[in-house]
Formats: sequence, C-alpha cells, structure tokens
Amino acid sequence: MQVIPGSVAHLPDSGESENRFRALFDHAALGIAVIEPGGCIAEVNQSLCCMFGWSADDLARMTFAELTHPKDREADAAEARRLVRGEVDCYRRENRYIRRDGSTFWGRVTASLVPSQGDRRFAVLTIDDIDERRRVDANLSLFRKVMDASQEGVAILSPTGHLLYANSAYGELFGLTGSVVGSHYRNYFPAESHTVLDTQVGPALSRGESWEGVLEAIDTNGRRFPLWQRAGVVIDEAGRVRFYFAFMHDHTAQQAFEDQLFDAKEAAEDANSAKTRFLAAASHDLRQPMQALSLFIAVLAGRTMEPAQSTLVARIQDSVAALEGLLNSLLDVSKLEAGLVESHPNDFCVAAMLDRLAAEFEPTCLAKGLTLRVVRSRAIVHSDPALLERVLRNLLNNAARYTKSGRILLGCRRHGGKLRFEVRDTGIGIPPGELKNIFREFHQLGNPERDRRQGLGLGLAIVERLCGLLGHRVTVASEEGRGSAFAVETALAVGRAPPPARQLRLGLSCAGAAIVVIDDEPDVLDSTRLLLESWGHTVLSGASADEVVSRLAELGREPDLILADYRLRNGDTGGQAVARVESRLEGRVPAIILTGDTAPERLQQAKALGYGLLHKPVQPDALRATIDEAIARGLRARRRAEGKGRITRKAKAAG
Repeated sequence: MQVIPGSVAHLPDSGESENRFRALFDHAALGIAVIEPGGCIAEVNQSLCCMFGWSADDLARMTFAELTHPKDREADAAEARRLVRGEVDCYRRENRYIRRDGSTFWGRVTASLVPSQGDRRFAVLTIDDIDERRRVDANLSLFRKVMDASQEGVAILSPTGHLLYANSAYGELFGLTGSVVGSHYRNYFPAESHTVLDTQVGPALSRGESWEGVLEAIDTNGRRFPLWQRAGVVIDEAGRVRFYFAFMHDHTAQQAFEDQLFDAKEAAEDANSAKTRFLAAASHDLRQPMQALSLFIAVLAGRTMEPAQSTLVARIQDSVAALEGLLNSLLDVSKLEAGLVESHPNDFCVAAMLDRLAAEFEPTCLAKGLTLRVVRSRAIVHSDPALLERVLRNLLNNAARYTKSGRILLGCRRHGGKLRFEVRDTGIGIPPGELKNIFREFHQLGNPERDRRQGLGLGLAIVERLCGLLGHRVTVASEEGRGSAFAVETALAVGRAPPPARQLRLGLSCAGAAIVVIDDEPDVLDSTRLLLESWGHTVLSGASADEVVSRLAELGREPDLILADYRLRNGDTGGQAVARVESRLEGRVPAIILTGDTAPERLQQAKALGYGLLHKPVQPDALRATIDEAIARGLRARRRAEGKGRITRKAKAAG
C-alpha cells in the first residue's frame, strides 16, 4: 500500500493504552505494519518479519510497494488513494508479495487509516498468508474444470446419500437443470433398481469395497435407460464414512452393441452347428456307397483275373482309399467335437514310434524326391502314444504335401523338463499373415482349386485339438519360401518306461462262423454278404431286425456274431436290432455296430451301446480283424460259461 505524501500520523501517547497496543502489535498472529506518508514502513511486528524473511531494521529502510509483486502494485496503489481521499473506510485485497529469497506468496491485506492527533494520519496494514488456501482454490477450480469437461457423470454423496457435488454430465444424464446439490441419489432410479442398491451396492460399500454394474435409471422425462456405474467410498481413520462417490454413463449404445454381439455369437454358433449337421449328414450319405464300393472291390480283388484287370482294380482301390482318407478326416473332427477321443497317457520310450513313422514316410518322400531324416531318440515321455503318434503323422503329412524339393526332418530334443518334437521342412513356408489361420478347419495354403489330393485342410486342425486334449503345447515358425518348423512339447517321464504290453493271440481263425448282417442300404447289404461269404462265413442278411428274426432258422444254428448298421429305417438303431435278435435267442451275442454317421451326438449314442464300433467306410482287412476278434472273444466267453455250468452240475450231482 502507498500513503499519499503530506499525510501526518502520530503513534498513540505513552501510557497504559500504548502498552496494550504494543503487546497486541508484537504478539499478533497476523503480519502488521504501520505505514508512514510516502509508503515507508514505520514499524512491523515479528509475524510480518517471519512472513517476508526480512528483519525489522531491513524493513524500516523499505517501502511497502517494494514488497508487493509488480503485477499487483498499481491496483493496490489505486485502492490506497481511495482510502486516503476518504472514499472508503478500509479496503481488502489479495495480492502477491515477494519474500527476501525472491519467492512469492499470496496474502490478504486489510488496510485502514488510524486517526491521530493533529492533521497527520498513518495507515495500519494486516496481512494474512493465504498461499495454501489459494492453492486449494486453484486445485478445486481445476477439479471442477476437469469434472465438467468429463463425459462421465460424477457424483459425490454424503453418508446419507444426498448429493454434495455433481458435474454437468451428471445433470445431462438425468435431464436436470440448475443445482442438484442436496437432492437424494435414489430419486433417479425406479423401485427395481432400489432393490439392487439395497442388496448389492450398499453392502459392498459398507465393507469398504467398490461396486460396478448396470442399473436401470430414469430421467426427468420418464425415459428409462441402462446406467453403467462404478461406486466407491472414502472412510476416515476412525472407520467412519466421509462420503461416497460414483462414476456413470448412459449404457444404451453399448447395451445395443452387446445385444448385437450376442445375436451374432448365437448366429455363428447356429451356423457352426448347421455346418456340423451338414457334414454329418453328407458324410453318412457318402459313406454308405463308399462302404459298398470298398467291399465290392475287395470281393473283386479276391478273384482270379488277367494282369491288366488286376492293375485296374488296384488303381480303383487307390482312389477309394484316397476318398476314404478324406472322409476319415471329417470323422476325426466330429469325434473330437463329440468328446469321444479319450487320452490314456502313460510312460513310454519314443524310439519305436519314431521308427514306425520313418518306415511309413520314407517311401512317400522317396517318390517325391525328398530326403527324410529322422533323428532317433530313446527318451521316455509321458503321453498317450497313439494320439501323439497321430499328431506327428499329421505334421509329417503336412510337410510332405507342401515340400516340393529339399528335405524333411523329424527329431526331438530335451528342453528343461520337456521333450520337444520337431518337424522341419524346406517347403513353401507360411506367409506371416496366415500363421494365425493355419489351424482353422478347411484352411489350406496354395490350393485355391481345392485339389482333393491335398486333403481337406483338417490335418492341422486335428493336431491342435489333439494337443489340447493331451495338454501339449504346439508352436510353428515359418519363413515364406524357405520352409516351416512345427514343434510339440511333451513331458519327460520320471524313471524308466514299463516294458511294452504283450500282444495276446486270440488263438483261432474264425472261418466258417454264422453271421447276421442288418443294414437298410441294399448295396452295402449285398457287398457285405458277398465279402463275408468269400471269407468262408455263413451269412444271414436282412434290412431290419424283424426280417432276420423271422429267418433265423435258415442259419441252422445260433449266430456267432451280429453285424448291424447304427441308423436303420423307421428310427430304429443297430443297438435295438441287436437287442431284438438276442431277445429271440434268449442269450448274449457278440455284435459290431457300423455307422456312417459323424454327428457328435450319434457317435456318443453308438459308443454307449457297449458293442464294437466301426466307422464306414471300413477297410476289408480292418473289418476282418474286428470280426475275428469279436467272434473269438465270444467263443471264449461261451466256453467259460459252459465250464462253470459243468462245475455247477457236478456239484449238484455230488450233493
């Protein structure tokens, strides 16, 4: 402040009043200064010295304007002139001031003229350091600006649920105008949302936890809308609730998007189910003539013919085998989807498996001019040997298919507690953008014309699913034009592998058996009968269980085996057909169910019957082996039953 020159001021006379004034002056918490005409500092108290960092003697040689920040000096001088002219009794301002060290702070100054004897007057200033309050105000102002700029509604609530603060987005959410402070938070929710607030939100906040979810809200126009909200609580040191807070936004658009996403997911699942049903139906319809064709060719191949005719039959067999491989890939996928493939892990040495794979793929690689190198190993792993071998076989098939020159490597190496199988090739490689797609069903590289000799694109899809079933990690690294490397990690076994299980011989050739065949496809029925008769069996064939039951006497004895298609006419199943024949015979008969159906639920139903299960088209050699095994097991069971019967009869006779 500046005092206009010419003003005269005298301090109070000595005496008791001066002593009281001096005590008040010296011990006041506020900074106090007495300003002489011209703005010189006549006297200051200790608080003001501490505030500015100057001593009283230093300040006595200064004007108050020197302590005021240049940006505030003119405005402060203008107020001082109004005070001296008598336009105001006092004035208050918030100015910036300069400390001795050059730092600045905000102070609130109160200035007044103190009357004295004669014409001279002096000014008394009190200054309060408000720097902290100004920082708080600035932070609060910044907070309000940020909150008002936010697209999220923000509310701060008292412990009773009344609004202490709400930003502009909060008002826009509910269509509110003017201040909402003091209103209750529950006012903007219908009764059903109150239940959620009472049973979920409130209990969570009382435990000091946050809550997040979607509630139905209602605005001032009565519009109901989904409101996403995250609520929290601030608790003091004594455990009392200071206030609640909530962030929120209109969830309508996101809810619509989620609904669309859900609908799209359902549509995709329906499409996938439709695909599975289509494949199952198509596979079943194709497998029936394939089965008949395979068996007719087997009958034909067993007859004497000229060399040229034999060559032609062999070519036909090769084509049928290729088509059969395509259908079996579809069956594998369906079996995996149905959960019919079970893993039976045990400890085994990988040497024999590697030898089998080498022997299987060496002719294929030799025919294509490729070098196959197999790195042998005697490591012992813990896995399902059959499924792991199928995984490696599919990877080798894939390598052979996409490698036109160079070499293929199959080997394994130890990596920590794992054994890492690797299949490397010098084939066409995989573009970086395709790496994520190669394990998808029906996805193939370099086969836009869908050449059936390159398969259906199911090999790697089966690899991924089998590895998932086994708990093995499968990875791929590839460089386009230079080849690929697939790796499968299996757990190393602890200790030594058990010796391989001995293969038990069934002990008999089952020629001359009496076999009942039930199939509603005439071609399959005729081809099966002809093939079985060419093997020396006596065959009774029919399109239904009722037909063969009515003709059982034609066999001349009880059947040794029933061979039945799973899906028969009029909704009957092979299991039901076998049960009818057994009911007529009043005894259990070995049975094999054949099915061309790949639908997961059909496969599950067929397996649940407890009979042997073969999938059409079945190769004649596989059919023959399965028939021999089933008949032999049935014969041994019958002999055991007869032996027990003889023992029982002898015991009764002895008694």
